[in-house]
Amino acid sequence: GAEYRAGIGSIRTDRQGQVWFSLGDEGGCCWNGTDLHTFTTADGLGHDYVRDILMEDQGGSLWFGTWGGGVSRFDGHYLKNYTTANGLGGVRVEALLEDREGRIWFGTWGGGASCFDGQTFRTFTTGEGLAGDELWSICQDRQGNLWFGTHGGGVSCWDGRTFTKLTVKEGLAHNSV
Repeated sequence: GAEYRAGIGSIRTDRQGQVWFSLGDEGGCCWNGTDLHTFTTADGLGHDYVRDILMEDQGGSLWFGTWGGGVSRFDGHYLKNYTTANGLGGVRVEALLEDREGRIWFGTWGGGASCFDGQTFRTFTTGEGLAGDELWSICQDRQGNLWFGTHGGGVSCWDGRTFTKLTVKEGLAHNSV
């Protein structure tokens, strides 16, 4: 049979104008205008399967969400990896977001949503009211609420205190968002 290749999952630009690509099962790649540099586990990336890249957080670091190795933070020189051993909810990271307060949110596949404040992780799962523990997407609205799209559980809105769940019962076209 044909070999499955994941392909490019996301494309982002940084403050210097460099273009970054998540290359599926072949790591992450940076185009600086003249050269390509690929980051893999050989360079210290947590896993070669990169699902998403969060472009520069407020501190200037890039974050790579991997499918099996947690997240990797690149400060421009070094890669630092975070996994469940550090408090991340799961090692398969599907979505990343920096909120207005500078916290980094990670949507994991099977481990819920994890929030990193720069020092520690706090994880939210269905036990805390999240609609599902397999997350596809995260965004923040104008009011500062966080929205989490799940696989099969609908959508959760976090107001900083409680979750509100929306499903097909409330009018969603599908429970996988």
